[in-house]
Amino acid sequence: MERQKKVVDASVIVKCFVNEPGSDAALELWEEHTSGKSLIVVPDTALSEILNVLRYKHFDNAKLQAANKIIWDAQLHTERTSQFLMGRAAMLALKHNLSVYDAFYLAVGELFGAQVYTSDKQLSRCPNTISVPA
Repeated sequence: MERQKKVVDASVIVKCFVNEPGSDAALELWEEHTSGKSLIVVPDTALSEILNVLRYKHFDNAKLQAANKIIWDAQLHTERTSQFLMGRAAMLALKHNLSVYDAFYLAVGELFGAQVYTSDKQLSRCPNTISVPA
């Protein structure tokens, strides 16, 4: 049986590394993925976005390296940037008044027929999104 795909944005994945509101929900999504119950799908740009946020949450080099290893070891499905996806993200950014970065998650969600999990208030107002507490 194919694993249910879930697009999870960087704001949620960061909660797996930092104890803050919504961390329990984020860790549950992570556990579903690592146990094989679901498949977390992210745009390839999400990986640098996650580490960048952790850097600004005052992670030192050792913590950043540990987080990087955990993320790669989890084998998230990373969807490569393409002309089609970027074009779709640009259209969705204009339609929903989002950054192209955030709209990229919506475009990946559309591609996979998957819901997008986010803690971003503006993104969570879009169709096919599930809000994780911020």
